[in-house]
Amino acid sequence: MLPDKDTQSNHLDAAQSLEVLPGPSWLDRIFDMRNALVMKPAFREWAAWFYPSRFIARRQTEQLFDVLAGFVYSQILQTCVQLELFELLKTGPKSVSQIARHAELEEDAAWRLLNGAAALKLVHRRRANMFALGARGAVLAGDPGLVAMIRHHSLLYEDLSNPVSWFRGTTKSGRLSRFWSYSGNELPGELDGEDVTAYSQLMTSTQHMIANELLASCSLERHKRVLDLGGGEGECAIRLARADTGPDFGVFDLPPVAARARARILKEGLSGRIKVHSGDLMCGEIPEEYDCMLLVRILHDHNDEDALQILKSAKAALQPGQRLVVAEPMAGKSSPELVGDAYFGVYLLAMAQGRPRSPKQNAELLQEAGFGAIREHKPRNPLILRVMSATA
Repeated sequence: MLPDKDTQSNHLDAAQSLEVLPGPSWLDRIFDMRNALVMKPAFREWAAWFYPSRFIARRQTEQLFDVLAGFVYSQILQTCVQLELFELLKTGPKSVSQIARHAELEEDAAWRLLNGAAALKLVHRRRANMFALGARGAVLAGDPGLVAMIRHHSLLYEDLSNPVSWFRGTTKSGRLSRFWSYSGNELPGELDGEDVTAYSQLMTSTQHMIANELLASCSLERHKRVLDLGGGEGECAIRLARADTGPDFGVFDLPPVAARARARILKEGLSGRIKVHSGDLMCGEIPEEYDCMLLVRILHDHNDEDALQILKSAKAALQPGQRLVVAEPMAGKSSPELVGDAYFGVYLLAMAQGRPRSPKQNAELLQEAGFGAIREHKPRNPLILRVMSATA
C-alpha cells in the first residue's frame, strides 16, 4: 500500500531536515548583501540617480525587460519567417504598402510588424515608408537552414503554452516529442520512412554550419575512415568529404534514415567515398572498419543511461588508440549559458528526452564508457558547437 500524501510530505521534510549544507562562502555573503540591497526600492532609485551606477542600473533593467519580452521578440521573428518577409526583401527595399499586400496584412498591422522587426535589426528602415533587410535579416535571407529551424519552433511554442506542467512532469509528451519520432520510442529501428522524413529534412538543412565548425575545431586528416554515427541523410559526411580530401567516410543511422542517406549520397556523386550502414546505436550494431567515429548532436538528445550505452557501443567498435569525436552545443560556464542551460535545457525537456551537458559531464560519461585521453578542442563559435575527442 502506498503512503498517503501527508506521510510522503513528512518523510520529505524529515529528509530535508537531515541534509547537511555547507556554510556560506565569503563570495556567497557578498552576493547575499547585494541581493538584499537590490530588493529595496529606495536603493534601486538611488542607483538609477547616482552617476557612476546609473549605466549599470539601466543595463540591468533593459536585460530584465528582454527576458520578459523574449517571447514577443521570438513571435515577431516567427511571423516574419512565416510571411516570407526576408525572401521578399532579398530583391531590394519595399514600401510598407507593398509588404502589406505581399503578407495580406492591413497597413497598420504591417507598420507594427516592421517597426518591431526593425527594433530587432531584422529589417532596416531606409526612408519614410521603405524597409530593407537588416543585418540579422540578411543572415536569415541567406540561410534556409536557420529559417527552417525557426519555422520548426512553432511546435516548441505550442508545447510550452503551460511551461509549469513540463517542469512538474505532469505533461509527458507534446508535438515536439512526436516530431522527433525516435524520442522515447522503445523500437526506433522499426520506424518507417514517413516517421523520419520531417526530422531528417530539418537536420539536413542545418548541417552546413555544423560541418564547418567541426572541421575548424578538429582535424580529421590523420584518419583513413571516419564514421558519422547517427549521421542522418549524410549531409555532414557529404560536406566533410568535399572539404577534407584525406579520409573516406561512412554514415550510420536507423534503416529508413539510411535509405534516405543512400539516395542523397548517390545523387551527390559521392557513393565512392561515403558508405552507408543501417542499424540502431543502442544495439551495438556499429561496423568496426573505421578508425574514427563522430557523434554530432547526438548525446544531448539522450538521457544519461542511453548516452552511456551509445558511447559503450562506439567503444566496442573501435580498436585501442582509435578516436571518437563528440560535437554538440554544451552547457556550463565554458559555453554560452543561454544556449546550453536555458535554451537546450527547456527544448530537450519538451522533447521528453535528453539533457544539455557540460564538457565535464561529457568527459565523465566518456570515462565511464572506457575512453581515455579526453580533451576539448578550441571552438570557433561555441554558440553553435563545442568539440571533444577521446581515444578508445
